[in-house]
Amino acid sequence: MDNIGREAQEMLGVLEEKQRVLLKKINIKVNKNLKFDELCDLTTREDMNNIAEVWGIGKCSKLKKKDYAEVIKKEIIDSIKNRLSKSDKNVLDVINYMVQNQGYVKIKELLNLSNEAIFYLKNIGVLFLGKEDNDSVAIIPKDTIETIRDIISDKDLIDKIQENEMILRAARGILYYVGILEVNALCEYLSKILEKDISIDNVKEIVIENEKIYHDIKFLSDLKEIEKYEFVASGKLSDPTRMLYAQNANNLDYKAFTKQQLLEAGHHNFSEWFNEHKSLYDYIVQNYGLSDIEGKMLVGAVINGLKDGSSIAETMEVLNSIFNFENNKERKEVEDIVIKVQGATRLWALRGHTPVEVDQMKAKTVVKDKKIGRNEICPCGSGKKYKKCCGVK
Repeated sequence: MDNIGREAQEMLGVLEEKQRVLLKKINIKVNKNLKFDELCDLTTREDMNNIAEVWGIGKCSKLKKKDYAEVIKKEIIDSIKNRLSKSDKNVLDVINYMVQNQGYVKIKELLNLSNEAIFYLKNIGVLFLGKEDNDSVAIIPKDTIETIRDIISDKDLIDKIQENEMILRAARGILYYVGILEVNALCEYLSKILEKDISIDNVKEIVIENEKIYHDIKFLSDLKEIEKYEFVASGKLSDPTRMLYAQNANNLDYKAFTKQQLLEAGHHNFSEWFNEHKSLYDYIVQNYGLSDIEGKMLVGAVINGLKDGSSIAETMEVLNSIFNFENNKERKEVEDIVIKVQGATRLWALRGHTPVEVDQMKAKTVVKDKKIGRNEICPCGSGKKYKKCCGVK
């Protein structure tokens, strides 16, 4: 299926891509003493328009760049605390590092921090990227850094960002397993897991702001045929409406997860592997000469594709386009592994259950309706006698 192939292509080489993306198009010459209007003067009018749009400022085409910069700067200073209160720890870490270094840092010193958070802060005009001599640098304008310093020292803001971090991680974890949830249901789930009241408005605000940073979860309010409901979904979900219909058709309860499971799954780029997933990794690395990172990324792409609704046939079509199977025996070997991978993967259409778990639940339901001999093999598929498995009283 296209989404598997696309994801695999995007993921391969991601480590090298991080530095390349961060450094590209950094061509304005800067120094550590530049003010906001001076930095704006070095950028294009389009760059200024993009920052203004983020802050809800209309395009001021009749203003000179210096006056336009003053309008934008005032809005940033007046509203930055409110915006940061909807962000997360990665954003705060970048700002803290910048402020600790007087707002002027070489890009290579930021590579251990969040690439997405750096570009988010650039896009909202908090920092600028440029060059001094042969070094690529990030800079917070000289006339805004003290305001920024004061804001990030506020204990209430720090506490709010820590709360956001917990909510976002739990939400990402839930959506990693179930794909999409109605906003009310998500808030109820979060409140139960985090043992505190989580308001709908708060979740909507931080999810919408999170979209501007990572694109890993998204807020949906205008789904075709389901307009009156609002949802939060995984950023990897390709067709929300189709998935909702699939979930309803399967009519399963949501899989129960612990707080620890959800917070772990809420880490960026988390991927849950069982022995079946490891078997696919071992096969493709050993037989097709993939590197460790290439193998892990391709298996991750297969997992995400299956979660998103790819069939076995569609998955095999993509793998064949990558490896060009030489014969039916080779194809059958891979297909057998992929079938087991699907059986062990928590699918969104099954609301976080694996196909194997669903088969076992169905078998237990049959046990209740049909008399099974105590010495017969248990229909759940365990291989044990019924009296030592589902027939235990």
